[in-house]
Amino acid sequence: MKVLFIAAEYPKPAGDKRMRRLLYIMKQFKLQGHELYFMGFSDTKPEDKGSLFKTVALLPPPAHLSDFRQHPDTVCKEKLFRETLALKPDLLFVFGIEAAVYAPFETKIPALGDFLRCEYIAVQKENSGGGMFKKLTGAFEWSKTAAIETGLASKFSTLFLPRERDVYYLNKQSALNLTVLPDAIDTEAFDTEDWMPDENRLLFTGSVTEEGNLNAVRYYRDHFADEFYKRGVTLYVTGRYLESQKNTLFNEKVVPLGFVRDIREAFKTSQAVVIPIMGGIGAVGKITEAMAAGVPVIATKDGAEGLRVTPADECILIANTPADMVAAWEKLQDRDFADRLRKNARQIVEDNYSWKANGKLLKDAVSAAK
Repeated sequence: MKVLFIAAEYPKPAGDKRMRRLLYIMKQFKLQGHELYFMGFSDTKPEDKGSLFKTVALLPPPAHLSDFRQHPDTVCKEKLFRETLALKPDLLFVFGIEAAVYAPFETKIPALGDFLRCEYIAVQKENSGGGMFKKLTGAFEWSKTAAIETGLASKFSTLFLPRERDVYYLNKQSALNLTVLPDAIDTEAFDTEDWMPDENRLLFTGSVTEEGNLNAVRYYRDHFADEFYKRGVTLYVTGRYLESQKNTLFNEKVVPLGFVRDIREAFKTSQAVVIPIMGGIGAVGKITEAMAAGVPVIATKDGAEGLRVTPADECILIANTPADMVAAWEKLQDRDFADRLRKNARQIVEDNYSWKANGKLLKDAVSAAK
């Protein structure tokens, strides 16, 4: 089967988490014997992806590409439409809400979609607190954005979403044929033997320009940082941040690493990945990635929400108070205990959260869309 992928960005190296998901999905299609083609946008010459896929069309990104509320650029849309007709693919796979408005649905080709980081969920989450005015404003914006997004989603025969929570909110807006494809991990990209930890380094992964990550780092700074700093332990934070946050969010106890091209380097030297979320949604993707890399995870109960494990699995440590968090870190200084935890965690990921485990979901969805 010819599968044409349409995305707002060209697939990038493994260090870019968003596009890494697209590459892993592509790998599953390739393993299932499909021919892969790509159309999208890039302002730089892409690296050669070898035999994984063939680039059909690569256009310079329109100025408003990142804002799907805008009307698509008619020249770009026409170009993609003509290239699709010439290729005659059997299936369209549209990655990301930004690319959905450029998808040539007029061709009547069956389509699968992957709306990673659904915009309506972000709006709903960001406006979940605050005063009455903020809540009313958030409700209005959420309703408006959800209407736009579900209108696009209705053009797909199947829509993949990374979280069951997304399906719940989208189903409230529209009766769609939805398939949940969890945000899986490419376990082959990580070698658990690479772990050479510094016991005084903790790690949090995620850009603090996103509200959920910002709140998590703030919570650590305000509730856990002092107890760890007394013991010489520092939290390092990967991901983008604003210049204004250098002094308001970070200090000697919480240090920004900035954007990291390859997260494996940060994992390798960290004693543990910390998920200090209270009152928000869980961070299953952050946890399973660390588990796949063989790095122990210390998470609050809320931070581990949605992770399909039980205490008997003995694969992560749960700690809600500063004392419990420090006690969990001290346990990891027993290398035999840490290694047992890491081994169990890796097995859980391979069995439940790997792209190999999710391959059947993808195969079934493709079959249903034909």
